Amino acid sequence: MALTYCETSPFHGAFYRGAMSSEPRVVIITGCSSGIGAASATTFVAAGWITVATARRIDTLAELKTLGCEVDTLDVINDEDRRRVVADVLERHGRIDALVNNAGYPEYGPFEEVSLDRWRAQFDTNIFGLVAMSQLVIPTMREQHHGRIINISSIGGIVTFPLGAAYHASKWALEALSDVARFELKPFGIDVVIIEPGVTLTNFETPAQSGLVLDESSPYFSLAVKFSLMLSSNYRKKNATNVTAEQIAAVVRRSAEKRRPRSRYVVPASSRALTWSRPLMPDRLYDLILGRVLR
Repeated sequence: MALTYCETSPFHGAFYRGAMSSEPRVVIITGCSSGIGAASATTFVAAGWITVATARRIDTLAELKTLGCEVDTLDVINDEDRRRVVADVLERHGRIDALVNNAGYPEYGPFEEVSLDRWRAQFDTNIFGLVAMSQLVIPTMREQHHGRIINISSIGGIVTFPLGAAYHASKWALEALSDVARFELKPFGIDVVIIEPGVTLTNFETPAQSGLVLDESSPYFSLAVKFSLMLSSNYRKKNATNVTAEQIAAVVRRSAEKRRPRSRYVVPASSRALTWSRPLMPDRLYDLILGRVLR
């Protein structure tokens, strides 16, 4: 494998070992049953990558298999699944060039009423499963001296909305751990990239609403009804602030192929105004805006 100059490490004069062989690059993608995961797998395999598409149920990957993807069962919270998938990929191909951590789901409901079991399940999938998958591929990427870990976050890792405490907490945690991992892994030629989608035109809103169907006796019933209606409307209408899974997938693939990727990609670009302005906005002003939106 040839050596190509990429950039100087902040720690020393290490060089990035590029994937210069004629062998196709290998990517593992989690959560490919639908949405961003399925679109990403389609995009990678069309670009000539050996694409290992995974999901909890193998039957949901039938179409991706016909497109040329290798498919496998993977529940990211199952340690046996995780180890088997990574070991099988290394046995077949001897390398892993990219990992796309896409598996995740939204847990919505009032902070007071979401049980600790639901909190734990949210973090098991959105954080601990992602961390474990990353830890399994890093040794190989270090040995190769090249690799790309791409974490699918959300603008919800920067901007919060009512009734999403568990979901937003998991995405804020993802932002933080990605920043730390990016710094630590850079000397080994491994880049960590965060993708921050805005409102995505997928079936995301369906599981999100499951925690919003409350008994009328709940003190949060009125808020939940208003937020549920807003959520459904936003995830179904097409406008400049919404984005398709295919658009996000194109950015995911570009971030895997660029020689020097950004650390973060906000998709669509129109969502950047929100992610840039929120940290600068006084909290009381933001709360006032939310209150007016949810009147």
